[in-house]
Order: sequence, then structure tokens, then C-alpha cells
Amino acid sequence: MEFTVDTTQVVAIIGFISAVGGILGFMFNLVIRFRRLEKHDKADHETQVAILKALFAVLDGLKQQGCNGPVTKAHEELREIVIKH
Repeated sequence: MEFTVDTTQVVAIIGFISAVGGILGFMFNLVIRFRRLEKHDKADHETQVAILKALFAVLDGLKQQGCNGPVTKAHEELREIVIKH
């Protein structure tokens, strides 16, 4: 049995291997990007929670001092948003 390989077969094999390697490299890069985004989102969430707590404390302090109108409205809206989430 004779086994011959011509240049078109070699080029086809190299092209296939390159395509598979490119797809795997792209997928690996996507996984790395998603992990970075998850870490960034987690840090942003913690920052937003801290800001909301501080804002709620300020509005609550103003409300306790007797400020009405927009302060009461903002206090209630923020309270509803926090309760929903």
C-alpha cells in the first residue's frame, strides 16, 4: 500500500489546524474577558450599594430634621427602589 501526500492536502490540513486554533484562541479570549467583566461588575455593585446607603442616610437625616417636600418624596422613592431590589 502506497501512501502519498501532495501539497494541496498539506495546505488543507494546515488550514484546518489553523482555523481550529484560531477558534480555540478566540473562545479562550472571550472567557478571559467575561471573567474580567464579572470582577468589574462586582466592584461596581459594591460601590453603588455604598453610595445608596450614604444617600439614604443623608435623606433620612434631612427628613428627621423636618425637611419636607422633595426630601420626603426622594426618601420614599429611594426606599421603594431599595426594597424592590
